[in-house]
Amino acid sequence: MLFLLVACAPDAPCPDGATRRDDGLCYVEAVARGPTADEVVAALPACTLDAAEGNGRLDLDGHCVDGACAGDSYADMNAGVGEEGYCDGGALFVDGSTEPYAHAEWSPGFWTYFPAIEGTVEPYDYAPDPDVPTGSPIHTYDGYTGTTAEGLGVGSPLSCWVDTLGVPEILEFQWEDGEPALFGAWWQERGVSLYYLDTEPVLELEAR
Repeated sequence: MLFLLVACAPDAPCPDGATRRDDGLCYVEAVARGPTADEVVAALPACTLDAAEGNGRLDLDGHCVDGACAGDSYADMNAGVGEEGYCDGGALFVDGSTEPYAHAEWSPGFWTYFPAIEGTVEPYDYAPDPDVPTGSPIHTYDGYTGTTAEGLGVGSPLSCWVDTLGVPEILEFQWEDGEPALFGAWWQERGVSLYYLDTEPVLELEAR
């Protein structure tokens, strides 16, 4: 535990936030400061990407994966990917919405949510409205093998994302054994977010 000594007269009350100890002096508990986001970024190892392995399936500027782009309708995403998304028939409420949303997922390994319409066969069998734009970012995870033409993928080190997109506006860390572990990075102006769930990276692309 670290304490800072605060000078004060022996009979004077301690300043706010300080306590007098047995030696008659006033002390303030100091919280050790961890590294800043800029310091963490500066300490990242150099990025190495193999452009020869880039497949171009991930388009950060267009916010697209495999031909499906954030902000597209369900029908447009199906056409772009070349397959119909899988929907389980359930509905949920996204970001405090009052209308139901349907989850849709495609086999390459990404998903999103669309305003839902109630099915005609079963009263609680929902489906995405095919012509309404998605109301949620496209989400991918570590199993997604698409990369940019330069080889940047969901599982690439943070240094490679910083080299490509610049220093993110927001960096969040969790502390493990006194060392910072990345929780999430947000490039808000670019509509790109990268965060970690149980150490597995998840990429979100928002329409811009």
